[in-house]
Amino acid sequence: MKVNIYLSYYNGSEYIDAQIASLLNQRNVDVHIYIRDDGSNEIEAAYIDKYCDNKKITVIHSENLGYRKSFIWLASKITEKADFYAFCDQDDVWLNNKLEIACERLENYTEPAAYSALPQYVDSKLSPIEGCFSMIDNLHFGEMSIDDALGYHFFGLGCTFVWNNSFNDLLHSINLDTYCFGHDNFFSVLAPFVGTFYRDNSQVILYRQHERNTSGSKNRQGLYKRIKSVLKIYKSQGNYLLRKYILDEFGCCLPSDKLELLKMSVYYRSNILNKIKLMRRELKRADRNRRIKNIFRILSNRF
Repeated sequence: MKVNIYLSYYNGSEYIDAQIASLLNQRNVDVHIYIRDDGSNEIEAAYIDKYCDNKKITVIHSENLGYRKSFIWLASKITEKADFYAFCDQDDVWLNNKLEIACERLENYTEPAAYSALPQYVDSKLSPIEGCFSMIDNLHFGEMSIDDALGYHFFGLGCTFVWNNSFNDLLHSINLDTYCFGHDNFFSVLAPFVGTFYRDNSQVILYRQHERNTSGSKNRQGLYKRIKSVLKIYKSQGNYLLRKYILDEFGCCLPSDKLELLKMSVYYRSNILNKIKLMRRELKRADRNRRIKNIFRILSNRF
């Protein structure tokens, strides 16, 4: 199986060699790594040019977009086909079965499907860190529903995401030039509406935490700040802006029942009937705390 790996690079020479080595060491898959240099300084940009002679690696130097748009640029602009596709951070280390496990989980899906796994938190020297956590640790594993997509911001770390050709074709069918969301948030909400998102409990990457991380959590305090930042961004909007973006750009790709629900979740603010329908859905939710929280958010137009 061939897997295209999309790596966004920014002044990352300190850890990139270990990451590249772990990608090339993936077992039972044929990888091709696309490194997009997101406007690094001259010395750092030149550092990765040593990989240009490797037939399994393509280096692309480009302007600074920030990691969110840089990852989506890779996912939407690279036209070379593969069996599966994966995002990759510049400073982690992948266990050699990372892609093998992901491909096995996804290979039976013909509809658009995406996947995430769990990290092992480590410090800059790859030693385990105790006490790190994520705001999604308590989510269930397996297939995520559209109710999960409506209720949560994301299902996993973008650096663990893998997706199939059907999902990749969908990304290439839409102009994503106006995209402005986190790739982990975007894939988590989009996939259940257009197909399937599978959340796996396999711990398959060493998720390095250090002071130069451009995303993710640097340590326990850093993770707390990350969570506060995410909550601040979405406090007044929930996933509303992202859902509206998906409706505007991908609505034509959705089955009718999911399209109807997505419209309801976008237009509920100006339509009392949609608001009542959404609250009725939430009343059927088994999780009491989530049920109460979402009803309050719907009533206050923060859903």
